[in-house]
Amino acid sequence: MKPCGHREYVEGCYPCRLARYHRGYAARWGALPPCPHQGADTGERVACEPCGGKTRLKVLACELHGRCTPSATAPPGLQSCASCPDRIAGHAGMAEPGDVPAGVVIGSFGMPGVVELGVAAVRHTCGAAVPVLVSDDASPAPEALDLGRRLARWAGVEVLTSPARLGHVGGDVAAFFRGILWAQVKGLRVLAKLSQRMIFLAARWLQRGAAELLASGLPCATHPCREDEHALPLRTEAVLLDVAAWHRPDVLGLLAPRGTMGREAPSEGIIHQALAQFLGGRYHPWGDLATRDRRTPVTTCLFHTNSSAAEYHALARQLGVDLGQAFTTRGWQYIPEVDGRGYQLPGGAYKV
Repeated sequence: MKPCGHREYVEGCYPCRLARYHRGYAARWGALPPCPHQGADTGERVACEPCGGKTRLKVLACELHGRCTPSATAPPGLQSCASCPDRIAGHAGMAEPGDVPAGVVIGSFGMPGVVELGVAAVRHTCGAAVPVLVSDDASPAPEALDLGRRLARWAGVEVLTSPARLGHVGGDVAAFFRGILWAQVKGLRVLAKLSQRMIFLAARWLQRGAAELLASGLPCATHPCREDEHALPLRTEAVLLDVAAWHRPDVLGLLAPRGTMGREAPSEGIIHQALAQFLGGRYHPWGDLATRDRRTPVTTCLFHTNSSAAEYHALARQLGVDLGQAFTTRGWQYIPEVDGRGYQLPGGAYKV
């Protein structure tokens, strides 16, 4: 528990800011999913040895170890939940009465393990009732079959697949197109479009973001995008959409899947064109995304440009998912296309 006692992030609160943006403090203050073995707060407080006793650690009852603490450090005789081999991750967030009807569309290509991790993370952080659509851009047959087997284990998850590969840009924009139509049919008011390696970690990020978006009166929520010397108007790997605003013929006509998209503009440019040309050009800054720079680490999400493969594997173990051999944190341009137009992997046979 953060020393401020706030369950949700409070703007202007220094401990809240540390817990959100500093991974060390997030671990120290127990920013871990609850474990079903954890019991009630015993009221006991013990000195933290690494900081010379200046911090007092909360002690919980534990049905396996007797006593435990959410802290990453613990004195002898007290089990740290952060390093406990028996810790079982429970749900960090659940649906609540009055939540805005919202769903998630995940763009997919060639990494079925990380797509399943994305589904597991949505269920873990936002509850079992959130509908999920996977928009797969004609993954190669072995990965496509694996994806189908994996997602069959999850209720409320649907898959739409491109009949032929559209490419990095075309597949990304197709996820928007399919997601908007799917969300409209399902009666959802807000849709979160995520790339397959964008994994949100904060409890109820979808429910909170949906409420904030509709309160803003703007058509979508995201951030500008910067990575090294490149600057783009928005980040397409994580966008909240007001479904009613985007479900209109002119917008859908621009986003309709076609293989030429990669030669027209990057996906960020196409989505920004739809926003500027038809929807007023403004978007709400999405707090849980928290950064304009793709390489800045945050505690609210994992993305392949700001997180290590080890962090993905740690979350996968926690949620009971096997990422498989196809998973990588490399940039999309280093992942070979099945038709030979991709870029070369070290030691691989694919090249431009």
